[in-house]
Amino acid sequence: MKFKPNWGWASLPALLMVWVIVASHYPSYVLPQPWDVWREAIRWFSDGSIWGQLQASLLEEFTGFMTAVLLALILGVSAGLSDRVREFLTPLNSLFMAIPPIAWAPLMLLIFGLGFVSIVVVIVIAALFPMCLAIQEGIRGIRGGEVRAARTLGARPFQLLLHVSAQFPAIYHRRTAHRIQPGMACAGGSGNARRLSGHRLDGCHGRTDG
Repeated sequence: MKFKPNWGWASLPALLMVWVIVASHYPSYVLPQPWDVWREAIRWFSDGSIWGQLQASLLEEFTGFMTAVLLALILGVSAGLSDRVREFLTPLNSLFMAIPPIAWAPLMLLIFGLGFVSIVVVIVIAALFPMCLAIQEGIRGIRGGEVRAARTLGARPFQLLLHVSAQFPAIYHRRTAHRIQPGMACAGGSGNARRLSGHRLDGCHGRTDG
């Protein structure tokens, strides 16, 4: 059998070489060299400054994501059970999912100012509508026979939701999987908002702005 070498090992060294070459044409505050980043990372861990930044980022991510989950459950379940709600939300889903989260960051900064709230709002926008769509399609994917059988037995809307819709297995339905990927960018939304608001770590100069 003919031996075929696997060149996967060369991808990271090649990326580092490109990084070094490109960084050599820019000042360190624009694009630092890999060894500068490594040295600064060691300093952050040594003096403990990384933990404060990590705590702030995790708090923003958790608050934004859990808010998005709660709203997505309310809107997604409503849209899955009601055609009118679904028709109302469909244009909004399409609009918000078509716009990258970073595009909302400057507007949120103007409205809410620099800080925690603007970052959380960007995260919510990035995560809410894809999850809402996934939950909606998951509930609609339940076999109609199960719903009709429950109604025949006298189930009320709340009982349908609690005992039938809550059992749906398609919350991340195959038909919607490719549609929800672009919006699941909570970390990206947080990073974009932090960069635009000045909440950034300047590794080249070893300082924290914001």
